[in-house]
Amino acid sequence: MKTETQLKCILGLFFLGAFTLVLWIPAGLWSWWLYWRTRHPVARAGLRMFWQSWIVWIVGFLLFPLFLTPLLIMVPAMVVFAWAGWMIYRSIMLWGDLYITPM
Repeated sequence: MKTETQLKCILGLFFLGAFTLVLWIPAGLWSWWLYWRTRHPVARAGLRMFWQSWIVWIVGFLLFPLFLTPLLIMVPAMVVFAWAGWMIYRSIMLWGDLYITPM
């Protein structure tokens, strides 16, 4: 039973990791470009939170086998990803305010 549960958790982490790679690499590149272009504090915060979320994700994924339950890793990782996603969303909205709206 324990092996079956661990296998399900590892597969869940794999699919969550694949999902985040598809979404987060373009979002990180977008955030980096936005900061490079504007040097605005919101864009800098979005970029910083993006890299911090990846550090938490990688450390959590490497430490996963040490814990009995994946909730010790999944919950903090998802909270950090949500926070970083919000900051990247704010960065994109800032770009819209700076470049799309007429003067």
